[in-house]
Amino acid sequence: MSFDARAVALGLVAVLGLVLLIAVVVLELWFFVLWAAVLLAVQLAAFAVYALIYGRTEPPEGSASVVALGCELGPGGSVTPLLASRLDRALEVYNGQVDAGGWPALIVSGGQGTDESVPEATAMKQYLAARGVAEAKVFAETESRNTRENLVYSKELLDSAGLTSEPMIVVTSDFHVLRTAGLTRDLAINAHVTGARTARPYLQKAFLREFAAVLQRYWQANTVLLVGILVFVVFLQNVN
Repeated sequence: MSFDARAVALGLVAVLGLVLLIAVVVLELWFFVLWAAVLLAVQLAAFAVYALIYGRTEPPEGSASVVALGCELGPGGSVTPLLASRLDRALEVYNGQVDAGGWPALIVSGGQGTDESVPEATAMKQYLAARGVAEAKVFAETESRNTRENLVYSKELLDSAGLTSEPMIVVTSDFHVLRTAGLTRDLAINAHVTGARTARPYLQKAFLREFAAVLQRYWQANTVLLVGILVFVVFLQNVN
């Protein structure tokens, strides 16, 4: 239940590879390749640092809802360690809000992928129930297929129940915080996004896949940067 991250990554690599091939073979602009590599490395480092710092920021008190975002289930509809970390973090945040005198709505959000036996939200709700959370306290949003729909459908679910949805705390994995926060701004949702720690076996692959998604999201800005670097390098060559 997500966009085809592998296709996105392969598409980006193909486009970047074509640009660099033209730069090197046709234009002989080795400096362009170097600067493009530096740009990519700086973006990756900034993405990782921002995601980790922003994701560790404690959410404010007095929130109206806590929304846990789903991800792919394991065999037989089991909750994977990656999803479990999100749910544990969501429960921690929810209990913190209650301890501070609040009573936010608790929502688990995730539809059913083609290779999943149950909706993600159903498995998530069962996971929380096994940890002592009364099922009546948990709203399950079972129709979403991506992060945007997670946010929109969760808000609509609370609105239809006559409950206040904002300000909202959205819980996801730390590598997913940056793009999720961007989506809440696009959707004009008053939300704080917090991240759950990603288990080491998932860490490298997850961050690289999410970085590819962020590059795709801001492809216009990255294109402008690459063109700017190309113009700058050509200018230097002509000066020399």
